Amino acid sequence: SFVILAAATLAPAFARLPAVTGPSPDLADFSLRRMLEDRVIAALLVLTYLYFFLYGPLEVALPLLVVDRLHGSATELGLFWTAFGVFAVLGAALGSRVPARLLWTVAIGSVIGWGAVMVPLGWVHSVPPALCLFGLGGLLYAPYPIVSYTILQRRAERGTLLVVLAVRSGLTLVASPVGAAVGGPVTGAVGAGPTFAISGVATLAVGVAAGGWHVARRKRPPDGSGSASGG
Repeated sequence: SFVILAAATLAPAFARLPAVTGPSPDLADFSLRRMLEDRVIAALLVLTYLYFFLYGPLEVALPLLVVDRLHGSATELGLFWTAFGVFAVLGAALGSRVPARLLWTVAIGSVIGWGAVMVPLGWVHSVPPALCLFGLGGLLYAPYPIVSYTILQRRAERGTLLVVLAVRSGLTLVASPVGAAVGGPVTGAVGAGPTFAISGVATLAVGVAAGGWHVARRKRPPDGSGSASGG
């Protein structure tokens, strides 16, 4: 896929196409300002960063959870990621079919559901129930990237869409690694199981806060910014 992307990027250089003038700095500043003024977009970007950040520690803690608490091996660890991947494919397929009026509901439900599953996962002592919980987590986690991306696509105005998507990409690229960097010392200090519980509780709190904000926003008159279909 990256070879295709490189070819598509380089193709205009060999095609003698007329030069295209990029947006002026004023337009870029305007787009960024408009993006930050839209409370829905700003809230979704914050939610996305926190969600991915709180996922990061689990990548550090899972191998230790399998070895120390579940007394498993590399084979069991591979099974955990396999279960996550299989159910994540199903969750992504379901996420792509969400109607516009339920986008926010599914996004917030994904955050709350993932957090709710991670809390008990840190305290189980055998592989089968932990494997089932982690697979269920994949099912609940996977719709969020698709649904949140769709909300941004529908909400952002044409002049701000590129800026919004660029900011989102930047946030998602750094959130999980930063979370993993924080998760290392936390896991070393309290153990893998409590790290799962802490991450799950924090994710639940973020999801509940987002749900409260969304309910309050729906009760207010429309602010007139962005597209209502993605709100």
